[in-house]
Amino acid sequence: QVSSCLSPTRVCMMFLDTLHTWLCNGRACLCCDGVDKRKRVGVIDETFAADGPDEEACLGGAKREFDVFLIHDSNTKLGLSIDRNSDGMLRVADVLGGDTSIGLWNMEHPKKAVQKNDLIVSVDARNKEGQTDCGHMLLKIRKPVLHTVILFI
Repeated sequence: QVSSCLSPTRVCMMFLDTLHTWLCNGRACLCCDGVDKRKRVGVIDETFAADGPDEEACLGGAKREFDVFLIHDSNTKLGLSIDRNSDGMLRVADVLGGDTSIGLWNMEHPKKAVQKNDLIVSVDARNKEGQTDCGHMLLKIRKPVLHTVILFI
């Protein structure tokens, strides 16, 4: 099916879908593994998003810091409410699910879901191609570190 509305994001998603099929013959590998129903927003597959050194394991095997790759356009809400914590860092105050860029990311990547109280370390800090594209967004998210406190009474 071809949509009558071919935004640049839609054309990009169609190209990536075709490239994905051609390169991988149906296996998940390089590009997008999720697209919303209206084909306006996509999520980069975590095999593409995996970056290595900044993904440090913490207690319980969870990732302390990870990248969130979004393809975001002006017709879709980002899905985040952001404020500053007491240290002045950007903190996720609320996450909207459903038909938002973050909602789609969270559905496609439950182990790397963005949640309330996560810290935003950087936005669009680097790009795999070394280029900047305003349609793509990279969020570096840091989970609050869990501390175990032992009290001696």
